[in-house]
Amino acid sequence: MTDSETTRLVAAALTRMRQIFEEALSPASLIAIDLLLATARLKPADRRNPAAGAPTVKELFAHVHHSDRAVRMHFNQLVASGFLILEPGHADRRTKIVRLSVRGEQLMRRATCAVTQALDRDKGPRRLERRTPAPVATARNRRGKPSATPRRGRRTT
Repeated sequence: MTDSETTRLVAAALTRMRQIFEEALSPASLIAIDLLLATARLKPADRRNPAAGAPTVKELFAHVHHSDRAVRMHFNQLVASGFLILEPGHADRRTKIVRLSVRGEQLMRRATCAVTQALDRDKGPRRLERRTPAPVATARNRRGKPSATPRRGRRTT
């Protein structure tokens, strides 16, 4: 695959991801998208205790490089829309933990599937193939049966 083909595939994948976010978010802005992506990629939550590994509001805001006022406005809209969940921290209840809601996880799953499909579009049947490991050569005895110890040949110097 050439660089221009790769660029075209990646551009198509990102465009599709952007369309999915625009359909789901009422003010489809890059700040809201950045917040969702940062929440999904920072410290994945544990399934048994979802808030245990989730980032705090402060950690999340540190990863989104926009003005604090704009980030706060979009963050509040995402919480009100049900894409993000705010929970009190475990050690200090004043600390707020942020995690994706079920709705937010579904949106991220749709975006991930769309990107994967767009990147795999030109691969065709090859993506269904499974790679099998190459067979390992075994040492054989004089009768052609596998031997437990490899037979050593002559040294050539």
